[in-house]
Amino acid sequence: MSLGTATSYVPQCTDCVTNPMRTPPGSTPSGDNTWTRFHLIQNLPITATQSNDVFLKDAIVDGGPGNGSTKVPISTYYAFRSVFSIAP
Repeated sequence: MSLGTATSYVPQCTDCVTNPMRTPPGSTPSGDNTWTRFHLIQNLPITATQSNDVFLKDAIVDGGPGNGSTKVPISTYYAFRSVFSIAP
């Protein structure tokens, strides 16, 4: 198996200390940023990976009671997307 990342992809954190669900606004971020989401491929050449992207990072959900107008992402982890080219 190989890591399904495009040759131009620079790893980004998917478990980020700057995520407001991990570090509430006004707090000092602590800990490490971690790349916890990735795709493994088998029976495909690495060159089949066209692109990769970290998404679902936007703070769009109401932070809940007592948080006023604070918005947070939908998860403590960001999503990782890969696009592969598969020939018949």
